[in-house]
Amino acid sequence: MVITCKQCGAQNRIGEIPRGCVAVCGKCRHVLGQVENSPRKEKSSRISGATWAWIAIIGIGLLAWIVDASRSSHSTRSKDSRSSGDGSYSYSSDDYRSPSRPDRPPFTETEQPLPNHGKITWYSAGDPVAPLEIKSSLGSHYLVKLSDYNSGKDVLSVFVHGGSTATFDVPLGTYRIKYASGERWYGPEHLFGPETAYSKADSSFDFQVIGNHVSGYTLTLYKVLNGNLQTSKISPEEF
Repeated sequence: MVITCKQCGAQNRIGEIPRGCVAVCGKCRHVLGQVENSPRKEKSSRISGATWAWIAIIGIGLLAWIVDASRSSHSTRSKDSRSSGDGSYSYSSDDYRSPSRPDRPPFTETEQPLPNHGKITWYSAGDPVAPLEIKSSLGSHYLVKLSDYNSGKDVLSVFVHGGSTATFDVPLGTYRIKYASGERWYGPEHLFGPETAYSKADSSFDFQVIGNHVSGYTLTLYKVLNGNLQTSKISPEEF
């Protein structure tokens, strides 16, 4: 832009003037007056309406896909965790759990009458000379076994009714004493059924001749004050 100075007539070529400044004559320094800059083109950060429409469409589609995937995953997991009908459960690979142990088959044996109180079954021969007394409490009945301490072979078993005392003689020797207990009797194979409790005395029982008499024992199968019999639970196989 060229402006003629009104004071001296000089021609002045004027470029872009910073905001807040004025142009002066290069010869006489006379103010040339207010000079307007050419308009500038600035980039706008505003997004057009069409662009916003496309963004909205894409967002709605993405949201619908996420919801559909979530429903599909939930449906699959619900199906995988359903019971298979045999007491066990299966789970999807991303939700690992230990499989439950299958339930034991139902016990269907018929309850039988209790054996006679004090009934002894002998498994080996011997001269029964040493006294043994067994006392039990009300509630449970007991099948008590004596086995040889060294060989582990059973010598005899005796059935003791709950709340009763059985007194009998056993052969001389050192024995382990084991017993099974329960309320209902299902025969010699199943004993007291699934609820049978198996235990053993931790100490040995030594029946021997001492001087002019034979040593014996009284076994109390329930807790007593100052009792000295320690017992441990055993498995059915150990009985």
